[in-house]
Amino acid sequence: MRRVIAALGVGAPVLAATVVLIAGLVTPGYDPSQTTISRLAVPGLPAALAVGFVIFMVGLALVGLARLWDPALLPAGLSSPSRARR
Repeated sequence: MRRVIAALGVGAPVLAATVVLIAGLVTPGYDPSQTTISRLAVPGLPAALAVGFVIFMVGLALVGLARLWDPALLPAGLSSPSRARR
């Protein structure tokens, strides 16, 4: 499981950067200096689904990496009670 989380932690940001770059190029009127990345995920835009997916993947990677580094950092409902803190 640690390898999967580590791979997600490395791969998700790289994939997100690629998708956001392409989405910005195919979205008419998108100006990265004036508009946030999350605006690329607005329904109806050309790459909305892909951008929404990579935003989710980066968030999932952050939660997974936080759990690997220190399970006590997560809220009680997300931490595993069976694992002792190291």
